[in-house]
Amino acid sequence: QLVRLADQSADLADTLSETVGKRVDAGAAAPPELSRAKADAAALRAVAAQTRGDMEALRYDLSALWGSADPVFEAPVLPMTAPTIPGATNLAQHPAIKVAESGIIARQAEQDLARAQGIPDLTLSAGMRQFEQTGDTAFLLGVSVPVPLFDRNRDATRAAGYRIDAGRADRVAVEARLLASQRASVAQVRAAQERLALLENDALPSARAAYEASVQGYAAGKFDLTSTLD
Repeated sequence: QLVRLADQSADLADTLSETVGKRVDAGAAAPPELSRAKADAAALRAVAAQTRGDMEALRYDLSALWGSADPVFEAPVLPMTAPTIPGATNLAQHPAIKVAESGIIARQAEQDLARAQGIPDLTLSAGMRQFEQTGDTAFLLGVSVPVPLFDRNRDATRAAGYRIDAGRADRVAVEARLLASQRASVAQVRAAQERLALLENDALPSARAAYEASVQGYAAGKFDLTSTLD
């Protein structure tokens, strides 16, 4: 809507420039007045272009809130209802949350590995043995288990647990940061809606009426260009 309003302001300036041109052609106004009117119209066109660029940048910022690099959505259809305050459940699919959760899963895997390394490995052995005295042959099967009296890899397991806690804290921090960003954006949208309502309902009708009266007075020779532009 701000882009539309900026374009309308530029259109009005072009209309005034055309009116000034007609008066200059008729000899009722000096050529410098036309130059000034064209300069003001060009300035408003530049403002409209800047507003359009700002809107495009905001579209990218908005799409980035849910993890998209390409804003494929269209402008909202008016009247647009006020946005609601987002909750943490809306952030579950955000890439930053996914990265934090993947880090937690990786640290849990490290802890599982550390625990597994603290369990002694079983060693199986098998073979044949012949007794010389009797000449008998026997099949032997053996099992050996090391007894970890001192090292059960507890330090590595404990360190992995601390890293899991740190990963969970990091996820909470990421979620809080994203939620704050979303809520700030909602507040900005609401403020923009209030500003737009004031412009459309109060400021613009009065400004349009004053502009039309000024242009008509200028065309009739009642006002000079400075008063009309003001």
